[in-house]
Amino acid sequence: MNAFTLAMLAATSAPAQPIAPVPISSPAVAPAPPAVAPTQPVVSFWNKRIINVPVDFKPEKLKTIKEALLFVSRDGGEVYEIGDRIDPSQKTAFNYATKEDGEYWVQLQLVFRDGTLDPKNPRALPPAEKIVIDTAKPVVTILTAEMAGEEAIVEWRIDDKHPADANTRLWYKQTGPDNTAWQEVPASAISKRTARFKPVVSGPITLNVTTADLAGNVGGTNRDVKGPITTVAGSGTGAAPVPPVALDAPAPPTSLANKEPLGPAPSGPLPPPNLTADPPPSAAPAPPRTAPVAPGFTPPEPTRPAAEAPRPIASSNAPPPAGWAAPPPPPAPEPTAPQFSRTPRFDLNYTLDSGASGVARVDLYVTRDDGRSWVRWSQHDGRETPLKVVLDTRFNKELEGDYGFALVPVSGAGLSEGAPQVGTAPELKVRLDTTAPVIKVYAPTADPNNKAALVLNWEATDKNFGRDPIAVEYAESPQGPWKNVTGTDGPAAARLENTGSYSWQPPLNLATPKVYLRFTAWDLAGNKSEVVTPNPILVDLTKPKARIQGITAGPGR
Repeated sequence: MNAFTLAMLAATSAPAQPIAPVPISSPAVAPAPPAVAPTQPVVSFWNKRIINVPVDFKPEKLKTIKEALLFVSRDGGEVYEIGDRIDPSQKTAFNYATKEDGEYWVQLQLVFRDGTLDPKNPRALPPAEKIVIDTAKPVVTILTAEMAGEEAIVEWRIDDKHPADANTRLWYKQTGPDNTAWQEVPASAISKRTARFKPVVSGPITLNVTTADLAGNVGGTNRDVKGPITTVAGSGTGAAPVPPVALDAPAPPTSLANKEPLGPAPSGPLPPPNLTADPPPSAAPAPPRTAPVAPGFTPPEPTRPAAEAPRPIASSNAPPPAGWAAPPPPPAPEPTAPQFSRTPRFDLNYTLDSGASGVARVDLYVTRDDGRSWVRWSQHDGRETPLKVVLDTRFNKELEGDYGFALVPVSGAGLSEGAPQVGTAPELKVRLDTTAPVIKVYAPTADPNNKAALVLNWEATDKNFGRDPIAVEYAESPQGPWKNVTGTDGPAAARLENTGSYSWQPPLNLATPKVYLRFTAWDLAGNKSEVVTPNPILVDLTKPKARIQGITAGPGR
């Protein structure tokens, strides 16, 4: 970095122990670019999740610096987010906690008190350093361990993202007490991940394969070799067994400026791990995250025998169920109910705050699991307002359901606050529901509690009913005019609860004893279904009565 010395130190969750940075001069304004071609950035491997970046400036130059920013990119330099920002006069180190393993590009920027930046656009320069975070230990599996005469034949596998076969060591000892000395197999007997060697002990032996990956994570495993072994004479016969040799750990990462080691070298020898058996097989990897599937509607179980179940006289969906029962009341609304949409294409209103470089683009991020995972859905030029949201894309196989949205603007200098992290709550929640309610209408029945009333029966189902989603109207003609069964007048139909029945007392001034019924259902997304009975309903609540008035003699009697 041409403005200051940069040093990096991987640390555990405990406070980091940074090395003392080397102060150098820092100009009051952004220096001119170097005439020589930039070198390739250093690639460092780290086995810890917390990065500590010490910085230091000479006192006479420190007063010219207002702020220092650490930029980090997770997508190969396409978008940089601000990992940390400090006032160098108050704080002498950046701290950045990575959330997952992977490659991180690091760049730094100074903000001077006169408003100049160094560099002006971190995205336009190669990264100051590429850091690969790898916290997973290698998994070692011994595939073959057998004797062929006097020779032991061994083959193993190493499962790791960043293996380093040069750091692999093969050891053996006579099977027995734990204090039996380990002996290392000579490197000349090892070829790739196989080995053939003659043990210099008698009886069964135990093998150990130990390795360290490029990040310094150590893994290993033991396995017994069965079978007789003949004592083999060789150079040094009769001498004491050679003690285990320390496993060479990879060289610690270096600073960009002076290439000095930034971490302590391994202290003391590293013998083979005291493993007594092969490690258990790794758990099967979790399936890739996909958009959650909205649960489908399961009709309620019939509560009456099929022989007694009424048949619907009208329906917005066929075929009718084998039995019918009034559905339960709609569930209580969610504490933080999302907005609803019945179309996958809608406008998203937003505002932007930007600096001198303006906004180069706006990235729309979407979550289908309430922030547990995010995907960059679409990119926009920043001049589109409102922003056009399109959810019915080819890769979106499960269209209906819940969506969470977040907007990430990217400045003209390529800077942004970064993609939403795991666990980030969405700024807006939208539930997409393109399915209209289903209505089934059943024949009216006499109201046992009111001789002047009819019970109107229906069944309406939908995943997203709100309060009072049903309207029932009547008319003497299928073309209307329609009147509310509640007796209220108004331009809109009066809404009822979705109880599945309503006791209606027909008015006495009907011009005809036959009326048509219209049932309408709306869900929270605005989807609407409407059913009109195909035939008029006879409204005649009079029960015929007969009165005996005596007898008379018929003709001829």
